[in-house]
Amino acid sequence: MFFCARHSIELLLKALIKEIGRLNDSRIGIRNEKKIRGHNLKELREQLEKLILVTDRRIKTEYDKLDVKNLLSFFETYDPSSLTFRYSDMKKDQNCLGTVLNIVQPNNDYQMLFLYLDWIQDVVSECRAEYATGTFTDILSRNDLE
Repeated sequence: MFFCARHSIELLLKALIKEIGRLNDSRIGIRNEKKIRGHNLKELREQLEKLILVTDRRIKTEYDKLDVKNLLSFFETYDPSSLTFRYSDMKKDQNCLGTVLNIVQPNNDYQMLFLYLDWIQDVVSECRAEYATGTFTDILSRNDLE
């Protein structure tokens, strides 16, 4: 269960990085498809946050409404590289988790985080459609101009 939840978060972070990258590319008029590699949630979150800082401020405003770092802390702590929940017995007779985990809080965090990041994806899509009109400046979106 934790592996599936963690993997879905990883895929959503990668999708957001890709979509925000495309949004930024359309703003500056350059197609710059970046490779998104790795499974480390902390690195993906940090990459996303750096990208959000240089994009439309509405996305940053929405992103800042929830403490994504805190909601990801369980998954970043117990499975930073996508191996722990996938391969719980990495060595014979030695469970790499080493403890019994309470699933209530991580489950609540996951549900809130996933719904929230999915909402951010909708915000990015709306901004991308807006930027497709071509009515923006280097520092102002169409919304800012209006």
